[in-house]
Amino acid sequence: PPPFTSRKWRMQCVHATESGPSAQGFLPGTLAPVGNFGQGISARMQRASCASEEKHIQTDSICALNRFSWWRCQRISAYSMTKLFVYGTLLQGLSRARMLRCASFLGPALTAGRLFDLGSYPGLVPGQGLVVGEVYAVDLPTLKRIDRVEDFDPLDSRASLYRRQMVKARYFSGGYENVATYQYNRVPCAADRISHGDYRRYRLEREYGAQPAVAYGSNLSRARIEGRIGPVGPRRTGSIPGFRLSLDKLASTGTHVVANLRHTGADNCPAALHYLSLAQLQAMDRFEGTPDHYLRIALPFRQEDGSIVLAQTWIAHPDRLTAGLPAREAYLHHLNTGYQEFGWPKDPILQALAELPRRQD
Repeated sequence: PPPFTSRKWRMQCVHATESGPSAQGFLPGTLAPVGNFGQGISARMQRASCASEEKHIQTDSICALNRFSWWRCQRISAYSMTKLFVYGTLLQGLSRARMLRCASFLGPALTAGRLFDLGSYPGLVPGQGLVVGEVYAVDLPTLKRIDRVEDFDPLDSRASLYRRQMVKARYFSGGYENVATYQYNRVPCAADRISHGDYRRYRLEREYGAQPAVAYGSNLSRARIEGRIGPVGPRRTGSIPGFRLSLDKLASTGTHVVANLRHTGADNCPAALHYLSLAQLQAMDRFEGTPDHYLRIALPFRQEDGSIVLAQTWIAHPDRLTAGLPAREAYLHHLNTGYQEFGWPKDPILQALAELPRRQD
């Protein structure tokens, strides 16, 4: 193939490979423009007088183009992936989440800033506070589509509604990473601030009365949870996709560990769904030490029928993660009792316990 080297051509290659035939004039599934090279192949195929020869020429040409396409895509994608922190309608379970269906989900995270309700979407501005979101690895075409949705023009960032800026994100697992995000480029109304920084939770609390809330640790025991916040009514079983049970949250005593959610991307943490009043949620906040020990955020919950709903739950603040401490027997009793009440195998508990010595090492 000819040595196509221009930056514009490389950007078009990715778009053509993803979208198939387009106005740019690319062959479906290839990176070759339907110009000199592509037309040469078509002419050769048309001049073939024998059907077998035509088939042979077509096969060789397509194989050569596909090999070239794969090689070019690998070279391009290796340098064009961007780690992007999203915090609004691009989050899982919300209206624009499908824009990230081809991106790689790296995990839930936090970043510094203040979050505001701008009507049908939120806006993040720099400042003190925490904003809850998700980090994805996105390719160049996806990033450009999101730029358009966010009304961000790289050539005129001052006039853009949002600016794509580099910030530091902190995963709930504790690690830090420099990522891009979209910061609101106007002055928001102070009264519209979302104080807890979680847009999915804000949407739940604004649209519903009794709140869907998920338990996965000691609150699986009915006696435990009702002793804290009163009757909780019927409970539905399911799982929190992409997470597993972990015993790595430092208890308030500072001498042992309690349950937490750890994102793995592959596991499904058993959990129970309750519908709680706002007063019950606030009472549980006091037991969980929110927001200093646990943060109350909204996550997708998979019900037994496979459907996904958003529900609130408590996940450890990254500052409270620890390793090497034991779990108290009294705490494990509540956890085991909850699993027994639902008839679940105790494999997740045993796996979490088995990790404690390894983390201590």
